[in-house]
Amino acid sequence: MKKQTNSPRKETILFISHDASRTGAPILLLNILRWLRGRIPNRFKILLRRGGPLEPLFREVGDVVKTEDSAIGDSYLHDVCLIYSNTITNGLFLETLPFGSIPILTHVHELDYVIGLHGSANIREVKKHTSHFISCSKAAAASLTRNQGIEDARISVIPGSVLPSDILAKSKKKHPHQVRKSLGIDAKALAVLGCGTRDLRKGIDLYIELAAYCARNKQPSRKLEFLWIGSAVHDPALEILQGDIKKLGRSIHLRFLGDLDNPYPYIAASDLLCLPSREDPFPLVMLEAGALGKPTLAFKGSGGAEEYCRQGGGFLAPYLDVAGMGDWILNRLADEKILSGNGRKAEKLIHSRYSLETTGPQYVRLINKLLRRDASAASGISQLFIPGITGYAEENSLKQQVPEEGWNLIRYNFHTQGTNNNCVIRFDPLDRIAVMNIAKIVLTTAEGKTLWKARTSKEFNELRVEGDAVRIPDAKILKLLSTGPDPILYLPKLGISETCLGISLDVVMQVDKSPRALAPHFPRLLHLYHKLFRLYREERQIHTPPSVDLDNLEKLGIAYLFSGVSINQRKIYIWGTGEAARHLGGVMDRQGYKFEGFIDRGSKNEGQKISEHFIFSPSILSRNAGKRPFIIIGSQFYPQVSRRLKRMGFTEGKDFDPSPFL
Repeated sequence: MKKQTNSPRKETILFISHDASRTGAPILLLNILRWLRGRIPNRFKILLRRGGPLEPLFREVGDVVKTEDSAIGDSYLHDVCLIYSNTITNGLFLETLPFGSIPILTHVHELDYVIGLHGSANIREVKKHTSHFISCSKAAAASLTRNQGIEDARISVIPGSVLPSDILAKSKKKHPHQVRKSLGIDAKALAVLGCGTRDLRKGIDLYIELAAYCARNKQPSRKLEFLWIGSAVHDPALEILQGDIKKLGRSIHLRFLGDLDNPYPYIAASDLLCLPSREDPFPLVMLEAGALGKPTLAFKGSGGAEEYCRQGGGFLAPYLDVAGMGDWILNRLADEKILSGNGRKAEKLIHSRYSLETTGPQYVRLINKLLRRDASAASGISQLFIPGITGYAEENSLKQQVPEEGWNLIRYNFHTQGTNNNCVIRFDPLDRIAVMNIAKIVLTTAEGKTLWKARTSKEFNELRVEGDAVRIPDAKILKLLSTGPDPILYLPKLGISETCLGISLDVVMQVDKSPRALAPHFPRLLHLYHKLFRLYREERQIHTPPSVDLDNLEKLGIAYLFSGVSINQRKIYIWGTGEAARHLGGVMDRQGYKFEGFIDRGSKNEGQKISEHFIFSPSILSRNAGKRPFIIIGSQFYPQVSRRLKRMGFTEGKDFDPSPFL
């Protein structure tokens, strides 16, 4: 009865973005995706750890899932041949992603401060799991080698780049004269534009100092206006900065424009882009300004801006020398030729070096070199908790990928330093829904002394099973059903009186997530299905998908329904037209199962349709010739419908059953 589908090809690339904000890294990723689409045959999946204003644009180029954790659906990685992580801050996210043998490409848009801000654990996991790095600038690549110990051979420098034609087209939606008029800026005034988030790394405080310095030292030859794009107009931090501006007096001409859907007309209406950043790997806005013929002024030693300006994209002031930067601006008030001439140089530089038409082929070559069509995801993640003084905590845990197929040895090496005496070790075998078969668990010291072992059903019975784990009776092995992300096994007390610096936990385990294995246990999973369904009701995605997705649970429900029932060549009807029956019909359609239509005991709905399926009266069941039809009761009135079908000669369990989703 089920439609035949071809096996998926391993040709999907998963792109992970930390968010969809209108900032450099997400904008660059969006531009890369737009350029790659049509130039490589791969499908795109996009995982956003947080949302933002660019989210609708990401949905135009690929299938988007938004989640704050990595417990994505079991089937999400099944066709992925490469993971493209668009930030170095994804380390702890990657740690719990069951990527298996799928290669990971990390695009680095960060320098030392941001890397340090996310902690040593984050960068450790990035280095551990990344197959290759893309650096957005030479400065960022040097930081990776010098401070993180990453070999040059693992780093490819592909500079930030833009789509100049797109920027030019968007800039023309509002003429520069209109922009200036709307802001009350004189046509002959020198307009200096800053851009960035409100954090100190971007130097927004230095920009205020710069505007104040210029206001105190400006000659009356030409008006001078300062603008800043980025951060919400009503941001509390900006309110403090606005207070600073008020205290500095009316002579300072500085306005915060906030986030703009289309900043390009404002860039085009400015004369100079000024970036007072303390640290910035390769600001994308300087390339956008260059595409519009605007030069950049930045600090030496601040990052990628120095590389760009030295190539002809703009000018440099000594690091954090606000007065020097201000003097440079004041000296240009009477000299428009330098700005316009260098603006033309910047525009040529963008087209020759920093257009995606130039850098795009480098992405294609690197992607084709790294992707693996034989790659496969892991079954999930196992986790070992060594109890500290305050109990079980993430910082005292270790994680391992659990391979997809066959029996596997999962080994953890740890020590008991900082633990309580007589500690009880907690082992979470898998963070997904699955049937788990465990044949052996052994704890040994570094000297080879066995602390505890279990290889028989009697020994396995000593283990305490909690959380999402349910025992399945078995005479030889430990068989468990995981009904969620936290199946828990507590091992016996070790009775260690002093710190033991070397202990190994070996677990021989097999994981089975197939519908054949899980379908008999669907009634135990039904509560999770209903929880998911409520979340999916509004749209077919949720912000934080659990470790098994709705489609997988639907497959299990249908497999459970038809297990032990012969439906070959039989017509299938759904009894009921209410919400439960309609939902079942939608599941059947999505999972590729053909059914004839719905049955309603009332005559008023007969002949009407629900999602292209006709509604019939119960008399349709007696008119069927040949094999007796199979009826799925999708109604809350199951006892009444069941009695009626029995009076008509149908047998429960053979000719009809309730919907598995009731």
